[in-house]
Amino acid sequence: MEISNPSPETDSNDEQHLRMLSIFYYVMAAFDVLGLIVLGIQLLFVFAFTSGGPQPEAMRPFGAVFMLFILVLMGINLVMIVGNLLIAMLLPKRRNYTACMVVAGATCLMFPLGTVLGVFTILVLMRPSVQQSFDHGY
Repeated sequence: MEISNPSPETDSNDEQHLRMLSIFYYVMAAFDVLGLIVLGIQLLFVFAFTSGGPQPEAMRPFGAVFMLFILVLMGINLVMIVGNLLIAMLLPKRRNYTACMVVAGATCLMFPLGTVLGVFTILVLMRPSVQQSFDHGY
């Protein structure tokens, strides 16, 4: 018995999965913005505690290192926000397969929600029907 071509159903599932992943990447970007706000508040508190007051001079280098660490985390967070917004816009349009895979891999590093989202994205992007649709730009 020969199975007929299931491509219309597969294309429909692919389209639906890519749309859902796109929505989840917008949500992930919103969580990243929230994290950026929290890091900004922490940076303000560290700056306030180390810039003035009767603390010993030995605490100032510690505060500077801690502020530098927070700034690095904020930079990484900004990059992830841009990446998440980029992939959220590219997935439904099926554009730039390589960028989508790279951002999905980087999202896997954001444990635990990013890991789940990144793995599901990679699984969907690895489907031959999805790869072909990206190649043709549908």
